[in-house]
Amino acid sequence: EPKPEDKDRCLKWHEKRIGKREKDAKKLGVPLLMSEFGACMAEDTCVTEVNQVADVSDEHLAGWAYWQFKVFEDLTTSAGTRSEGFYNFDGSIQVNKVRALSRTYVKAAQGTIEKMKFNTEEENGQPAGTFTADIKVDTTVTAPTEIHTLLNGTPSAADPEAVISWYPNGVDIEVSDPTAEVSQDGNTVSVLVKDPAMDEQVITITVTPKAAENIEESS
Repeated sequence: EPKPEDKDRCLKWHEKRIGKREKDAKKLGVPLLMSEFGACMAEDTCVTEVNQVADVSDEHLAGWAYWQFKVFEDLTTSAGTRSEGFYNFDGSIQVNKVRALSRTYVKAAQGTIEKMKFNTEEENGQPAGTFTADIKVDTTVTAPTEIHTLLNGTPSAADPEAVISWYPNGVDIEVSDPTAEVSQDGNTVSVLVKDPAMDEQVITITVTPKAAENIEESS
């Protein structure tokens, strides 16, 4: 991963690289997917790298995959063996890395994704973990928009009762269309728009971490 003093330069590089590939994808009429990035440690610099790549990917509506889940003694790597997976040699989870990768995202859209953004820190009064997505609705699609929100995350070895999740107390869901049907099943939030008048209209879906004091009130 880059040195802390290089993070601004690296961000510009990510923006240039992913932005150029977005133009290629649009020209070819195909989705944009970064098939591999990562192989970084569980330190703050790794979290910065993950956040930067994922933030820029969200900005350009690109998918991505992290390399890799666990150590497989990759002969081609230029990184240390510990750095590539989610686990330390003693089997414990690299908590900071896993949390950075456990971002909220749109799994399926009832129409077209216009914009999406995930907050890794508090921003404009919104807490870390806030996710927003703008969807241009196609009411001829009868399946809902689905958003993945990792509620039941990976247990932390330091505290077996805790999980690595942006939403330890659950989520609050807000949709700009008051007629939309909203439901939640496990880690999936579903939003279905049936009103024909909403066809080709853009709705905003906002997912925020539920505050601990609001759990009893909503249960």
